[in-house]
Amino acid sequence: MMRHQPGPARTASRTLSPVLLALALTAAPASATVVFQVETNQWTVLSLTCSCLAINRPLNEFNAAPFNALQFRATPQGETFLDVQYWPIYFVAGEAYTVKLSIDRGRPIEVPAASPPGVDFSVSSTAPLGDDVLAALGNGETLTVTVAGTPQALTFEIGELRSVLPTLHVCAGLLEPAN
Repeated sequence: MMRHQPGPARTASRTLSPVLLALALTAAPASATVVFQVETNQWTVLSLTCSCLAINRPLNEFNAAPFNALQFRATPQGETFLDVQYWPIYFVAGEAYTVKLSIDRGRPIEVPAASPPGVDFSVSSTAPLGDDVLAALGNGETLTVTVAGTPQALTFEIGELRSVLPTLHVCAGLLEPAN
């Protein structure tokens, strides 16, 4: 006889990747916990304490190796940020960078970013992405990301963002705003 395994709750006991752990530790506690997790093809949308993430890989794969990955982070205030994970020791932790986003090989969009303190493989946008950038991403099929001063570009399939970004904002809308 097969026993029913609990759904999304069982993933809470898995080890978080360093980026997810850093975000979880810096987030202020909410008065009520919202658990949200939706998977759409290779994308996973999930809630943290004060934000929601859309990650371009399944969680078990991302947690094992959080490199060569793309994620969007949405706040209850409606702001959306971009995080790109490259390779270990690729960036200088705490340094500022310029990320160039090229949607479907179009003209690059420059986004100010920084490598979070203590993290040498990731850059995060320092300002929310504009509605025009989010709309372009939602209508794109591929995204090539380059970071000024680095030798390698990463290319991601983003066709699913048409449904992933609205799901991300539904998730963020369920969270309580930070005080």
